[in-house]
Amino acid sequence: MSQRIRMSIHGHGPEGALPVKQERSRQLRDKALAHTRELVDQGRFSSTSMAQIAAAVGCSVGALYFRFRDKEALIASVVEVAMAQELQAQAAQVAAGRYRGLPLRETVDRCVQDYAGFVHKNEGLIRSLYQRLQVEPRHWAIVRQTAYRMVQGWIEAVSQAAERAGDREFIGQVGIAFQFVSSTLVFQVLNDKPVRPLGKRTLTFWLAEMVMHFIGLEVPASLRRAPVAWPVVPPPAESAPRRR
Repeated sequence: MSQRIRMSIHGHGPEGALPVKQERSRQLRDKALAHTRELVDQGRFSSTSMAQIAAAVGCSVGALYFRFRDKEALIASVVEVAMAQELQAQAAQVAAGRYRGLPLRETVDRCVQDYAGFVHKNEGLIRSLYQRLQVEPRHWAIVRQTAYRMVQGWIEAVSQAAERAGDREFIGQVGIAFQFVSSTLVFQVLNDKPVRPLGKRTLTFWLAEMVMHFIGLEVPASLRRAPVAWPVVPPPAESAPRRR
C-alpha cells in the first residue's frame, strides 16, 4: 500500500496501532486495516471477532494483538487512516486549483459535489460509526472533525468566489448553509427509507441551490451574530448509582 495509508490525521502512524519496524509487519498491519474497513463498510465489524479478523488476514490472533492493542484500537486506526486520506485528497485538490478562479455558482457546485462525494464514499463507515455512537463516541468525533476541516476549505472557496473573503458575517452565513448540506447528506445515509428518495445528481443540484439561496438571503439583524454551532456528541450513558 502507499505511504498515505500509514499516515494519521496528525501526520504519524494510526494512533491505535502499535509501532512497527519491519516492512512485513507493516504490510500485515495495512492488510488488517483494509479488511477491517471492509467489515465496517458492510456493517459486520461489531459481530466479527479479532480471531476471525486474524484468520481473514492470515495471521495469528497474537500477531494481530501485537499490532493493535484491542478491537477498539483497530477500528480507531481504520477511521484515522480513512479520514487522513480524505484531508490529503482535499488539500491536493486545493493545491491543484480546483476551486480557483471560478464563478460563484460553479464554485458552489464543485464544493457541494465534493462534499457529497466524501459522504458517498464513506457511507458504510458513517452508518456504522453513528450506530456505535453510544458505545464509543470518539470514532464518530474523528469523522465529524474531518468534515469540519473540509468544510472550512469549501467555505473559504465560496467566500473568495463571492469576493467576500474578509466578510465575517458572509462567511458565517456560508457556514450555516454547509451545516444544512451536512445534515441532509448524513440523513440520506442514515435513513434507509426516505419519504422521497433522490438520486445523487438530483440531491447535489438541490443542495447547491440551497447554498446559493442561503448566501443570498438578507439575514435579520437579530440572527447575524448567531454562532455556527456544530452538533455535540453525547457522552456515553452512565449507569445510575445504587441506592444504599
